[in-house]
Amino acid sequence: MRRLQPALWALLVAATGWVMGSVELTQALMTTAGGRFETASGLRSSAFLVSFGLSKAASNLVVGWLADRAGRRTAMAVGWLAGAAVAPMIHFAQAWEVVVASDVLLGIQQSFCWSAGIFAMLDLLGPSRRGLAIGLLETLGYIAIAASRSAIAAAGGSCGEDLALGLAGGVCVAGALVSAACLRETNRPPPPAAPASPAHDSVHLAADGSAGGARGGCCSASAAALAACCVAGCTLNFGTAFAWGAMTRWLTSRECGGGTCAAAAVCTGGGGGGGGSG
Repeated sequence: MRRLQPALWALLVAATGWVMGSVELTQALMTTAGGRFETASGLRSSAFLVSFGLSKAASNLVVGWLADRAGRRTAMAVGWLAGAAVAPMIHFAQAWEVVVASDVLLGIQQSFCWSAGIFAMLDLLGPSRRGLAIGLLETLGYIAIAASRSAIAAAGGSCGEDLALGLAGGVCVAGALVSAACLRETNRPPPPAAPASPAHDSVHLAADGSAGGARGGCCSASAAALAACCVAGCTLNFGTAFAWGAMTRWLTSRECGGGTCAAAAVCTGGGGGGGGSG
């Protein structure tokens, strides 16, 4: 079982991508012509992206703290439990506002599961292979997103919606069970380090951006490279969310018949908010 741990963590991150891709495409199609909550308002139809983004942003602020203190496995399990309620909420929703509210839980699920998977893979592969660890998980996650959207587009109509929600709900339940029964905690307390002088410590923080406790809060603001990365990530996610919200409605308004509507939405790519590392 120990040798299977990297594969299990990677599989759960891929499953996380599948859930996001299928659920958010289903929600986008619900407000297009012929959808369950059809609306002509672009602002109203994109509200689920707003609730998802705000929830995921807030969750990203606490998932690292939780993963360090309670463990990577706990963070992963909490994420899957939050996601398990998303599909039933959408399936039985009688109002669009309920669907929008479900994205609060989806944001928690995506943040906790994707981030915990990255933390665990970094623990397992070590600092010398951290690029490989993150690259592998991002690749698997986005392949799963693309696969889920292609499957829904191929199914089309209400059949595609039922398929997407059913699979997403099943994946979340399975993810919670695997997290509780099969995963092993990867977070190990670091060996005691020799005390460093304050001057050396300040230089170290500015050079690599690592920080702990209260010093971590101002790290991004004081380090120009980290601040630039934050701005770049914010810009990237803004563009992705804009394309997902605006282009989906533009493409589906031009031609929406049967599976063509879903296929048009798939063409927008990105997704609302990207992966857990965003």
